[in-house]
Amino acid sequence: TLQPGTTYHWRVRASKPVLSPWSARLSFTTILGRTVSALELLSPQAGAREVPQKPVFQWNAIVGAEGYELLVSTDILFTDLVVKKDGTDALPVTAWQSDTTLNYDTTYYWKVRGCSQDSHSTWSAVSAFTTEPEPEQPPSNPGHPESSPAIETEPEPQQSESPPTAEPNPEPPASDPPIQVTVAPQLPPTLQTTVEIVVPGWATYTIVGLLAAMVLILAVLLALVVKTRRF
Repeated sequence: TLQPGTTYHWRVRASKPVLSPWSARLSFTTILGRTVSALELLSPQAGAREVPQKPVFQWNAIVGAEGYELLVSTDILFTDLVVKKDGTDALPVTAWQSDTTLNYDTTYYWKVRGCSQDSHSTWSAVSAFTTEPEPEQPPSNPGHPESSPAIETEPEPQQSESPPTAEPNPEPPASDPPIQVTVAPQLPPTLQTTVEIVVPGWATYTIVGLLAAMVLILAVLLALVVKTRRF
């Protein structure tokens, strides 16, 4: 059995009754044909779910293939193709990421076959996968969050304002103002009350005179005592 997709060269000559010279050399290339059955789809795996919208399709290589034709459809009969890589658009590799964005949460069917310049293999088995679901959308009005329930508060009691009291009329000062005692406002227990005493001028003179008289009397008494002791 010759290898598929392979070029072979051949020639003949007669061996009886005499050995003839070789004929001209000829060549031919086998087709990929139906003998190729090893083409296997690798990714996405059959029945895979939540596949990205641009999946990577991968399959194994086959002998003699110069490229690979890929078909992706939304139906198993491949009447509604979403990806078609065949003919001059055939893929020269065994792995290829889709250049078409597939729909969310949709089942797709795909198959691959090898191709050469003059022939192609049979199609692989059909495989299916389902794309990922559509992500949840953010709220339509993010700038208007739901209002929180109002918190009821008790009204504060209103304080009645007392009418202003009339200030007493100041009395005219006397000729000799009395001693004024100023008491500082009540402070915490750690502070002492400050008392300021204002003494009028005439009282100062009187006190000074009394002190002078007392000094004079003491001096006289002292002189009498000294004089008495001498006698």
